[in-house]
Amino acid sequence: MQEKVLMGGVARASSRGVPDTVVQTEARSKVDLARQVGTVKIARTEDFKVIAVSIYDSKPVHFLSSIHNRVNMVEKIREVWDTKAKETAELAYTRLNVIDDYNNTMNGVDIADQLREIYRFDGPWMRQRKWWWALFLWALGVAVVNAYLLYKRQCEQQEVPDGKRLTHVQFNVILAQELCSGQRAAKWKYLQDTKTGLTRRGLLVCLYLCLPLSV
Repeated sequence: MQEKVLMGGVARASSRGVPDTVVQTEARSKVDLARQVGTVKIARTEDFKVIAVSIYDSKPVHFLSSIHNRVNMVEKIREVWDTKAKETAELAYTRLNVIDDYNNTMNGVDIADQLREIYRFDGPWMRQRKWWWALFLWALGVAVVNAYLLYKRQCEQQEVPDGKRLTHVQFNVILAQELCSGQRAAKWKYLQDTKTGLTRRGLLVCLYLCLPLSV
């Protein structure tokens, strides 16, 4: 806060900074679920600089925010399909302002985390390794995600058809094979393939470009 940087986002119930007064446990029965859905709990620091919020949707969701100084419901409208009328209709609903702001302003932060989590190559075994292993594999994971995004951008620029583009898992598999083969991509001409956007060696070029950006 001294640097005037404000943050807000989802937090685990066990995370540091989430007070016990807002923690909600997951319902174990349908009766408990019906009773807890919609429950909102709020806590704040004395100086109003940090607000902790929890709301029970299908599961409990906890938020920490230094952006907001108050919590309120905002009215939203979305189009849904009316099965009886066989047409779209507007549905009015309410949402917490902290959640609405988070959904509209999180940009690519959560998307990047999701892409990294889908095919991450670290796991519980990391606890048995040196501390720097976690940093190294995190940086490598971020670089792989950035390389995949760079590949997608290159495909768009070269107008490669969707059916010929590599999927996320295909990209990761080929990249892993190339890394294990010990070969290196030294020529930029591999970026000019119009069949799949990039050749296998071109994938390595993407990774090498993104490694410095992830650390």
